[in-house]
Amino acid sequence: MSDPIPDVPVKPARRSLTSRLSIVWLVPIIALIIAVGLAWQNYNDRGPLIEIVFDDASGVRANETELRYRDVGVGIVESVGFTDDLDQVVVSVRIDKAVAPYVDTGAQFWVVRPEVTTQGVTGLDTVLSGVYLQGLWDRTPGESENRFEGLPSAPLLATGQQGLRVLLRSSDQTLTGNSSIIYKGVEVGRVGPATVAADGQTVQAEAVIFAPHDALVTEATRFWNSSGFSVSLGPTGAALNFGSLATLISGGVTFDTFVSGAPLAQDGTAFDVFGDNSAARSSLFTRQDGQPVNLVAVFEGNVTGLAVGAAVELEGLRVGEVSGINGYFDTDRFGDDNLRLQAVLSIQPSRLGLEGDSSAMETLDYLQQQVREDGLRARLVTGSLLTGGLKVQLLRDADAVAAEIDMNAQPYPEVPATQSQITDAATTVEGTLARVNDLPIEELMQSAIGFLDNASTLVGSAQTQAIPGEVAALLGDVRNLTGAPEVQALPAQLGATMASITGAVEDLRAVMSDLRDADAAGRILEAVDQVQAVVTDVGTGLEGLPELLATVDELAQSWRDLPLEGVVTQAESFLATADSVLGDPRTRQLPADISSALDSLRAVLDEARDGSLIANANSALASASRAADQLATATDGLPALSAQVNALVVQAGGTLSSFDENASLMRDLRLALRQVNSAATAINDLARALERRPNSILFGR
Repeated sequence: MSDPIPDVPVKPARRSLTSRLSIVWLVPIIALIIAVGLAWQNYNDRGPLIEIVFDDASGVRANETELRYRDVGVGIVESVGFTDDLDQVVVSVRIDKAVAPYVDTGAQFWVVRPEVTTQGVTGLDTVLSGVYLQGLWDRTPGESENRFEGLPSAPLLATGQQGLRVLLRSSDQTLTGNSSIIYKGVEVGRVGPATVAADGQTVQAEAVIFAPHDALVTEATRFWNSSGFSVSLGPTGAALNFGSLATLISGGVTFDTFVSGAPLAQDGTAFDVFGDNSAARSSLFTRQDGQPVNLVAVFEGNVTGLAVGAAVELEGLRVGEVSGINGYFDTDRFGDDNLRLQAVLSIQPSRLGLEGDSSAMETLDYLQQQVREDGLRARLVTGSLLTGGLKVQLLRDADAVAAEIDMNAQPYPEVPATQSQITDAATTVEGTLARVNDLPIEELMQSAIGFLDNASTLVGSAQTQAIPGEVAALLGDVRNLTGAPEVQALPAQLGATMASITGAVEDLRAVMSDLRDADAAGRILEAVDQVQAVVTDVGTGLEGLPELLATVDELAQSWRDLPLEGVVTQAESFLATADSVLGDPRTRQLPADISSALDSLRAVLDEARDGSLIANANSALASASRAADQLATATDGLPALSAQVNALVVQAGGTLSSFDENASLMRDLRLALRQVNSAATAINDLARALERRPNSILFGR
């Protein structure tokens, strides 16, 4: 057998590289290069990736939902995920490189969806295109940021708008979120969503006043609720008041500045929203310096009638108001399951006498001192019997059990409370109705009916019906009387009489002037002083009379021893005469008469000094005349009296010579002096007789 022939290896000839290249391969290579270049350019031109965190991202789709600025797309959503705790949604958005520098820390984002509210319909364009993200930032590049918190709704100020941002708050149902701010019927702002404050007692909402209307808001501006309607009764009838149909349905807030001169409000200023216009105006006269201090008080029992806004009073002065009310249940503290009333008291430090800028701790320290030292307690009292409303009263109870403010209580420090003093309006009304029911209504009705019957009989009688005619006749007689010429002439006669009286008064003033110029009062006083000296001499003479009588008694005793019957007879006659003189009532009355005359003269002088000389001149002269007569009787037997009286008369005559002789006062004075002169003459004759026969007073001859 023959072996098989092996195969001869055949190798193809090697071709050169150039022979293997083909121009066809350039097409994919160029396409690849272009694709890579475009990819690089696209990667290099794309903007940064930012993350926006929302509570709810319904309708947001990756690679579909746009990010818009002024309704122009500036980015696209790349992915939608969750945070690590799955509590929020994280939306990753790739923004354009051109706008990336402006998306800084102040940028805001929210989801635009179709929404139907009482204010209208918004986001209709998203019905066909789907939801989109809206961004808002300023036109100034800032520090870059890659994570943002999304807003639940659109901000109050849209892109490019300017205005004043304020915070509205209310402790009752006077604030409605997402409503309009109206000024004189024009919408000038918006109220954002309303939220409950951290204390759980007040509702607050951010609001904005669009420019240029923001210049209308000052620190003295007052806001009040304009939604709803009110009915008022007045002299013109009933009136139904409401702002507008829109505010009636959706609610709204209006404002006004009642006083001028206050500075303009700044961004972030907080304003209280009042229930109506009258409450807003009243707040202008209520001092509210500084922030109020909140306290809580827990009252026993299920009490009704206390409302938000009720007054908190201290010694009759309003120092705050009730800003919140809720139930309070604490088994561990009270040991029972009873429901109690917890009231939040908003106290103004300035109304307690503290400075307006006092801190809350300073106010609490002051109240703590009042609670510890003076027994300050809170209690409920009746504010209105008609409505049954209550108010909180802070009173000082010196007998209260020691207590203090619980600074650790929640949500605010708790002030101790005491027993409430509430008047039951129902019981009061029942008592009033019972007293009304006990009134003798039937007896009163019978009395009224009888009175009306008697009145009807009286009015219907002929005599009563004749009264108008008689009155008319009487008026006619009066008219005739007043029209008589004699009555018409009375005014002229009265005028003449008044002129005469005026002339007499002028004459009287002239006489008074003459008396004042002539110093009449001084001269009369001088004359009276001399009269008083004469009376003193008379008293001195009378003082020697007892000694004279004693001497006579001794002489009579000595004569008893004489045997002469004639002497005895003369002695007996002398004694009889002396006894008759001494026993004479006129002699006994002599001191009293002299004293009375002096009192009369002093009264005349006092009246003359007081300026009543003209009115009392006649009385003074009469008293002087009587005094002169008494002096003439009293001075019997006194030798020196005549000379003094003569001198007095001469001096008085010289004094009166300076006065007007025709005056009535002068005539009266001259008459009186004549009488005094006559008395002086009698006294002079008596004195001469005594000089001739001194013993005649002893023997009666």
